Amino acid sequence: MTLLRVGFLLVGLLGVSQGEYLNIELDLQDLDCPSCAQFLEKKFSRHPAVERVVFEDEPRVLKLALKPENRLRLMQLFDSVQQSGYALRQVRVVVRGIPDMGLSEPQLRIEGVENVRLTDPQKLLHAVKPGIVELKGLAQLVAHEGQRMAVIEVRSVQQAVAGSKP
Repeated sequence: MTLLRVGFLLVGLLGVSQGEYLNIELDLQDLDCPSCAQFLEKKFSRHPAVERVVFEDEPRVLKLALKPENRLRLMQLFDSVQQSGYALRQVRVVVRGIPDMGLSEPQLRIEGVENVRLTDPQKLLHAVKPGIVELKGLAQLVAHEGQRMAVIEVRSVQQAVAGSKP
């Protein structure tokens, strides 16, 4: 997987707010046979954080709907795909939480994941009121100082529905 620009990595670890993944879409390379897709559906449906798994043949996307208050670690998901012999073209995520805007780059702590960074090249997070948001973005793992961390590039953001938990 291609690493994101080094500039995305220059973010501190303090002041991160908690959140959770709601949905994840895995756009997989070289997933050509129906039995392979069934294997991955079964594998991910056994994960305790996953509520429902659906495979869409075109464009070869595995969609994961996650349970409320799940503790999914994005790094484990990436590793699981790689250990199954597949590569990811793209990973789209929907996340709910309260971003911390007090740093050079916004951050969002995803429950169970320590090093999640938000990159917001379009400054979409600045257009919403402070509080709980639901954001959609592209996720990647990047290497920094010998460790891997998740980075989500924000593609859209909206205020979360009243009463929703971060």
